[in-house]
Amino acid sequence: MFWAWFEDFVGHFFANWLGVIKIFGLMTLIGFLLEQIRPAGRRFPIVPMVFNLCYVALSFAVLVTLVPWLQAFTNPIVQRWGGLVHVQFPAGLFGSILSVCIFFLIYDFFYYWWHRAQHTSAWLWAVHELHHSERHLNVTTSARHHWLEELIRFFVVLLPMSLIFRLDGPSIGVVFTFAMFFGYFIHLNLRLELGVLTGVIGGPQYHRLHHSIENQHHNRNFAAVFPIWDRLFGTQRLPLPGEWPETGLSERPKGNSWRHALFGPFITWGRAIGTLYEKAPLTRRLTRIGRNARGQYRR
Repeated sequence: MFWAWFEDFVGHFFANWLGVIKIFGLMTLIGFLLEQIRPAGRRFPIVPMVFNLCYVALSFAVLVTLVPWLQAFTNPIVQRWGGLVHVQFPAGLFGSILSVCIFFLIYDFFYYWWHRAQHTSAWLWAVHELHHSERHLNVTTSARHHWLEELIRFFVVLLPMSLIFRLDGPSIGVVFTFAMFFGYFIHLNLRLELGVLTGVIGGPQYHRLHHSIENQHHNRNFAAVFPIWDRLFGTQRLPLPGEWPETGLSERPKGNSWRHALFGPFITWGRAIGTLYEKAPLTRRLTRIGRNARGQYRR
């Protein structure tokens, strides 16, 4: 089933961490060079980029430590109840390509709803805000996710996938390489328009609107790989020719703060929960908590 495949994937990831770093470095370098040739916006300062790269190393260390514990908790659940729908693919090149497409189509469906929830829930936005606090979208923004977000995604995306679907999935190497490549690709500060393919597959221009500071783009383009999910669920905003808005947070951006990057969600939640001491009906307290947790929430 899918979870067995994912276990192999995680094992492969950690057993070959040096190769992962090499792929990460190569894609970052290629993306950086492309951004210098035809940037979509202002060229990205080196210092914030170094901050992102250092943060990636820290997040990787956290994942290495915690993921095995998560697997130990979730494996019995999946082994007992997982794999309700078995999806098989024909042999050969066509079957391999089809398996990759179906795999990411399903993954993107679950990711879409998780991503959308992060923008509509003040509590989840506190975790996702770090990613959007990037003022100048660039190739390293792909890895600028709070370490807690990656762990939560483990439960809200990968676990539901494995409980529902049993996929004779594509090879680990193919999926891993494609996932890394696509994450870097859609965050590139690169003036690249996909034309008629814009509504078919994600790209730098489509995803840039998601990071835009303009109100007309807020709560749009949540899908990462296949924009069809945005179209089906009413959140799609196709970019106009030559449309490359400024990106980041429109209200009080924190920028590159290690305090915010490491503990931001906990600080926000703590301040929100602090309102509980007020003497008010429970429903009013919960409303206040949501408003306080929202903080910089602007989408």
